[in-house]
Amino acid sequence: MDWLGQYVLSVSAAALICGIVTGLTETTPAKDIIRLMCGLALAIQILSPLGDLDIQALEEFALSYEADGFEAAAMGENMARASAEDIIKAKTEAYILDKAAAVNATITADVTLCQDGLPVPVSVSLRGSVSPYARKALEDYIQKELGIPKENQLWTG
Repeated sequence: MDWLGQYVLSVSAAALICGIVTGLTETTPAKDIIRLMCGLALAIQILSPLGDLDIQALEEFALSYEADGFEAAAMGENMARASAEDIIKAKTEAYILDKAAAVNATITADVTLCQDGLPVPVSVSLRGSVSPYARKALEDYIQKELGIPKENQLWTG
């Protein structure tokens, strides 16, 4: 940050000197030349930091932020996918429990998701004591409505 102070001081000094020189000259054709020269000197002073600019470092700086941006975007996608999976899992389990209540069964359900990278219910673990009628009705319903085959429905309890 010290370089910024030096830069402002040098530009201010150049502007002050140019102002004094043009103010001391009388109105003559020489004054126009002096004003032109002072303007050029001031422009050179203002643009001088561009000569020290390291284009390679600037490119590397921009590329590092680009990589950080891609990383942040990937992290956001992963968080969104995980959130969607949690929502799908919770809603599927609630749906099964609702259907169990409709046949007077008290159970717990734990749904497993994922099919070719998509959050799709592929299996379910069911726990609870249910009548054979309720179990058959739930098995059929889970297979028909959720697409989870009976062999992927694990009943315990």
